[in-house]
Amino acid sequence: IVYDPTVVVFHQRRPVLRKHLAQLGNVGRHRGYFVKAYPQTSLRPSYFLPTLGTVALSGFLVAAIFSVKARAALGVAAGAYAVGGVVLGLAERDDPSVALTLPGVALASHVTYGIQFVRGLLTRRLERYGVDRVVPNPRVTGEAARAILNALATHELILSIDSDNYLVGADWLRRMVRPLQEDATVFAAEPLRWDYTRADPPLNRYFALTGINDPVSLFMGNYGRFSHLTGKWTEMPHREEKRDGYFVAELEAGHVPTMGANGFLVRTRVLRENPSGEYYFDIDVVNELVAAGHRRVAKVDVALGHHFARDLASFRRKTRRRIEDFLYWREQRRYPWLSSGRKPIVRFVLYTLPVVPLLWQAARGWSKVRDGAWLYHVPVCWTTLWLYGWAVVRSALHRAPHSREGWQH
Repeated sequence: IVYDPTVVVFHQRRPVLRKHLAQLGNVGRHRGYFVKAYPQTSLRPSYFLPTLGTVALSGFLVAAIFSVKARAALGVAAGAYAVGGVVLGLAERDDPSVALTLPGVALASHVTYGIQFVRGLLTRRLERYGVDRVVPNPRVTGEAARAILNALATHELILSIDSDNYLVGADWLRRMVRPLQEDATVFAAEPLRWDYTRADPPLNRYFALTGINDPVSLFMGNYGRFSHLTGKWTEMPHREEKRDGYFVAELEAGHVPTMGANGFLVRTRVLRENPSGEYYFDIDVVNELVAAGHRRVAKVDVALGHHFARDLASFRRKTRRRIEDFLYWREQRRYPWLSSGRKPIVRFVLYTLPVVPLLWQAARGWSKVRDGAWLYHVPVCWTTLWLYGWAVVRSALHRAPHSREGWQH
């Protein structure tokens, strides 16, 4: 495992408290180590708050043994904390069982993290926790990190799992590797769809249902995951061969769907036929590999969890980052984004401005999967149109990559 201090990792939910606390403890321990080893990227006051809170709680508990006033103050504070937690739980989700357990789970989580954070600060090295090497990423971006890590890979396959991804099912990796074992002409494999679960926030369910991260790709047709809106995984020209548990898609250069990042499993030797330089721009690299003759990709009948955006604020941040980075590095990008012409972009604008066509699309999606998350189609398209338009105008005056300062997924 190669650890990069600039990557933000999504912590997959655990079904029981013990496993949740064990996972959170691992995160705290590694965070403490990175604060010490890489202060330039990880030394942030907010990371110390759980530890400071744990120390304060311990002090109150000790004082309560010897002081009646301390016991009274601790009781008042505990009561206020419990009531506040229940109210917050009810506000977030109309489920009394969740609301009643929230204060206890939150307290246990913060105390566990705080204690393990100190362990990480005192740890001299992380080898005993399964880390082979810690690799700095001086250029900060995810594209730069991928270029570094791809060059360091020593085995036959490279799997790209982003910080907001999680694997679905105990046999996920076995099923992904299978097409590459069975067919030597297949150079890569990707999950067919995003994981859709009712427990996710509505906005994240919307992206899982539509199979996109960017609504413009719905109009261009170059999305690369199954969309319940269209009933397809892409509208780019290709040929398919059905197999057991997957199908092989033969792609055309210049019309490659968005792929190469989330859950992308590729043969190392093939990937290195196209050196990406200091930055690995996923779809650009895949398109050039297809142009070089590696045209066959397996789409495996598995889901990949993708916590892309929990609310519109996080969606705005990620969309701003995507468009600002794209405009800054556009001279280095090699994928022909306008291979489908400008008509799809015009159609996106004409659908978005009057809103009614978007509502029609949302209604069509709801008729297939009845989920109110489809209503996010309107604000997502409007937010994208506004951010893209503003970024294009702004880039005419000043171009810079999106700042990663304090970035959190």
